[in-house]
Amino acid sequence: MVAPFPTEIWLDIFGRLAMEREYDTLSRCRALCRDFRDISQRFLSWPVVLKNTEDVACIKVDEVQGWLGPLTVIVEGGKSEDGRWKPIPHLATFASRLSARWTHVRLLQIANATLRAQGPDGDAVFRDLSRTTWITQLWLHDITFPTILTFGRLICALPGLKLLYLQAIEIGKHPFDAQTFSDFRLLPSSKLEKLILYEHLPSNLGPRSVARPAFVELLEFVSAVSNRVPTPSIHDPPKLRPWGAVRTLELCDVTFPTVSTFTRLICALPALETLRCIGPCTFLRHSLGSKSVSKHPLLPSKFTVVYLDLDFSFRSEPRSVADFVDFFADTGASDRLRSITATLSPSFCMMRQSDVVLNALVRHVGQSLRHLSLNSASPYGVVEDETTVIRPNPHGVYEHFDVSKNDHLEHVELSIEVNFENESHLCAPVLEVLSRITSTCMSRIDVVFSPYRTDSDGYDVNLAQLMVELPQMDAALSLPVFDSLTNVFISMDTLYEPPGDGVELAEELRLCLPKLNERGILGCVTSYTLCFLPS
Repeated sequence: MVAPFPTEIWLDIFGRLAMEREYDTLSRCRALCRDFRDISQRFLSWPVVLKNTEDVACIKVDEVQGWLGPLTVIVEGGKSEDGRWKPIPHLATFASRLSARWTHVRLLQIANATLRAQGPDGDAVFRDLSRTTWITQLWLHDITFPTILTFGRLICALPGLKLLYLQAIEIGKHPFDAQTFSDFRLLPSSKLEKLILYEHLPSNLGPRSVARPAFVELLEFVSAVSNRVPTPSIHDPPKLRPWGAVRTLELCDVTFPTVSTFTRLICALPALETLRCIGPCTFLRHSLGSKSVSKHPLLPSKFTVVYLDLDFSFRSEPRSVADFVDFFADTGASDRLRSITATLSPSFCMMRQSDVVLNALVRHVGQSLRHLSLNSASPYGVVEDETTVIRPNPHGVYEHFDVSKNDHLEHVELSIEVNFENESHLCAPVLEVLSRITSTCMSRIDVVFSPYRTDSDGYDVNLAQLMVELPQMDAALSLPVFDSLTNVFISMDTLYEPPGDGVELAEELRLCLPKLNERGILGCVTSYTLCFLPS
């Protein structure tokens, strides 16, 4: 039995064990004493940060029955007196001493460092890391590599790698020479599925005026290697590049010199299926008109999904958004898109230029589009540029989101965030979109009503007003064009927990949609119960 010490004392004792890297001791306490289980787990769940060789050496290791490691290991360097990143010899120490023992590690993060993995010592690092089939994520930020080959060897050294995050990567030696291309093609194959590219933004959160040279060099090398490798047959998937199996590309606050640079990047990922833009996407030189880029023979054949979040819509300058849409139209990529998720202006009375441009993409996709998700979210903490607002619109921004050309749509999701402009006409944006649907293939519609939240304020969903307007949605979804519907889900989030765990509230919402309810296709959910109530 545990002595009746106050919890604070036990927390201090276990905290000191964690500071002294006594992870095996903590693990044994967790396994042998039920009273210590939660306290031990609290400290064992923390990422292990290694800042020098001593941090690795002082970790106590039980050769027989030791701890299997954390989920995250962070290897950090630091800046020297001349402002350059320091080398990280403790990466080699970690790789040789712990990487094969800590089989629970899933994420390896290397930051603020210069990687000098050359010669016999460098080979040992890659050899030791090659045994870690359990590491699936590698995050690299503020790293200087001596050559692009060292960068490639690190990626390919992790056989289980699925996700690669790159931010502020520098390459010491310019990568473009024949020997480098030849050596790069000899690297082991990689199972990398997701690539995340992130670039810093200035403090004003605005778009960049210049592109980082190192970022552009990396993009050009990725493209050049792909163009030099013979196109594989349908029975021989790409294996000669670390990014040959990448299915998802995520862009966060990135700046491209031209649309052509962006096009070459997309074409360098032959297995690409999904593009996610979760921040501003800026093109420094804008196209002067249509056909700024031509159809590309290496365009990924499975590239069918695009996700554009709030920051892309609000922080990308309108001309860059237009260039982004031109890429899809001019290269023919839009002919294959099947799913688009976009965030529109939350303002019910004002329309932004980016909203209009994004709708142009939806219209251009036409018959290939099967799934469309439109979100209305407030840019909390974002200073909106008034020059991007084009004119007042009493019917809301959704009136101009025309889906009449998408006559093979099957699934539409609409998320409406309540604010002071639309709180008295919640269903109006939904009705605007529904009135323009011409597809008789519609099988599912999801509608979400959510409150606007800040740290100190918010607009809650007006339940009484919503119940007054829901019968209009019931009538709209009962028109012949929606005869193929098999599922309609209405979800409502509130700032305050509804009485009765929300079950009664969900039933009240159902009663406001009698025609859909009678068809047996209606489900209602509240944010607190998350309990669907199908007929």
